[in-house]
Amino acid sequence: MQSVLLRKLAAVALFAAILMACNLAQQVKKGIEAAAKPTVLTSADGKYQLTIPAGWRADSQLHDDAGLKASNRIKEAYVVVISESREDFTDDMTLESFTKITRDAMLKNLGSPDSAAPTPTVIGDYPALRYELQGVVSNVKVIYINTTVETPSGFHQILAWTLPSRLNQQRNVLQEVTGSFREIGAGASRKGTPSPPSMPARNGAKGKKE
Repeated sequence: MQSVLLRKLAAVALFAAILMACNLAQQVKKGIEAAAKPTVLTSADGKYQLTIPAGWRADSQLHDDAGLKASNRIKEAYVVVISESREDFTDDMTLESFTKITRDAMLKNLGSPDSAAPTPTVIGDYPALRYELQGVVSNVKVIYINTTVETPSGFHQILAWTLPSRLNQQRNVLQEVTGSFREIGAGASRKGTPSPPSMPARNGAKGKKE
């Protein structure tokens, strides 16, 4: 299972670099800004949703294993959601341990990697851990805002990324898109879901609901 996670994360890192290096944004400019209102994307299995702002659209090219994927290529902003069923893990898999596995995998697959410690937050009604991570893939610098969410159905990686030169403009947007993640339908009850774990936070910040 861990090797599968490693392959998925390696694919995310590589494709992020390819998108930016090739400057595909100009090829898809027409139509991206057409939507005037936020759009709610629903996964093919009907279990999860993500709300994206005007200028964003569903982007099927981003990652084969992602249940939700969207971008604003003009602004070099991207997000994918990769969900793993709780049935595939033992009972002792926790939010902290899952985050460590996936975070370590991304650090391994990036050149010159650097990452802040995960900090607790809440996405919808569910505990989550968020961290920023940066590195180099194929001579392209990429910055990720990654969030791991634990729900009754499993663990969800929300991977959002952009270029360093775009981060100041896109950080709030990426966090808002990430914070819009919802589990819907059967299994969406919060019963039995633990509170956000205690993790060290930068600048004394504490987890907050989004």
